[in-house]
Amino acid sequence: MAPPPNLAALTWDTPAMKPPKGSRPNFDNPQSSLEDHIVIVNSIAVGLMFLVFLIRMHSKLIISRQKFDMSDFTICVAVLGSIAHSVLCIYNSTIGFGRHMWDIRVLTLTPDRTQLFSTVEVIYVITIYFVKISLLLLFLQFFRHNDRSRYLIQFGLAVCTIISIPYLVVAAMHVSSCNGLKALTAHICKHRQVTISNLTFATLNVVTDFYVLVIPVRQLWNLHISTKKKVGVLATFLAGFIASSMSIIRLGFLAHNINNNDALHTGALMSMLGTVEMKLAIICGCVIYLPAFVKQGKSSLRTAYGYMSGHRSELRSSSGASDTVATKSKYDGGYAASREVVESKKDSGEVLEPPRHPYEQVELGPFRRESDGTGNSVTARGEKVGDAYSPLGDERGVRI
Repeated sequence: MAPPPNLAALTWDTPAMKPPKGSRPNFDNPQSSLEDHIVIVNSIAVGLMFLVFLIRMHSKLIISRQKFDMSDFTICVAVLGSIAHSVLCIYNSTIGFGRHMWDIRVLTLTPDRTQLFSTVEVIYVITIYFVKISLLLLFLQFFRHNDRSRYLIQFGLAVCTIISIPYLVVAAMHVSSCNGLKALTAHICKHRQVTISNLTFATLNVVTDFYVLVIPVRQLWNLHISTKKKVGVLATFLAGFIASSMSIIRLGFLAHNINNNDALHTGALMSMLGTVEMKLAIICGCVIYLPAFVKQGKSSLRTAYGYMSGHRSELRSSSGASDTVATKSKYDGGYAASREVVESKKDSGEVLEPPRHPYEQVELGPFRRESDGTGNSVTARGEKVGDAYSPLGDERGVRI
């Protein structure tokens, strides 16, 4: 990238941060950029999440014919927030998000760009909040007749709100105040302070993650069903446990990088961990409706298979009848010729035994079968009609 006119090359090539010992700035083609990783992770995660979300909506609204409620509204908000988070991360990766600070020209840190970088964290907080609210509202429908579970859910709703709002305010202040070159000097924008607030929220986030998951696990484990069925039901919450594990990994990463001032590279790694956490949490809230979808899918497959099997049977019957009619026509011609020979010999005074028709019926035990004129019963391509078998199926079948 060429420097703007009237700008000294020395000023233009000043990095946003002094590189560590042994490293040199690479503004045009940094090898350690996370741009490709950001695109791949977000694309795959959004695709899987949206597919499971559609399954939930189809299963609940169309298959089960349930009403659209607040749990659906909040999960829709979470899905939109998650998609916005991924789109913003992918766009930011094209303007420096994911690079080391020494691979970025300081003059390219415009107010608009730095605000976009900070907005990623704001969307993350909002999305995670609505995911948890959606899960709690869904559990409230399942366990509304259990007083203890209802109180635990209501307490969880209050705790998630109390935790999320203060951190959301801090993140919004960071977006409005830390823009442009002020992001490198302002007191509120110092990376250590930002990381401390992130670390506090991440710790509380892990606690609330497991709190939300414990509520259904506790209730389901107390059901009077076999252990195998309990494990099967609890397996539907596997995505939630994986999402909680990702929040623990994210917490450990923040703790490890608390003194790291390489904001954009660290922020990109955090965003990818947050992306996986958000998508898995949304999947956890949708996969509960997967059994209904699978059951309908099996029923549809059985219906389709039965239709195709019946269609193939009809084709085989038609083909068998055609083949047999063609064979019969051939034998009829030979039979007619044989009758002419017998009649001609009869006129000359020579008596011959009349030929047996190839399809003359012969009694063979409990079933009436066809004879080919040589003493062998014709059973190939036989079709059962009532209690009898016939090569011609319905047309020539005889009930015994």
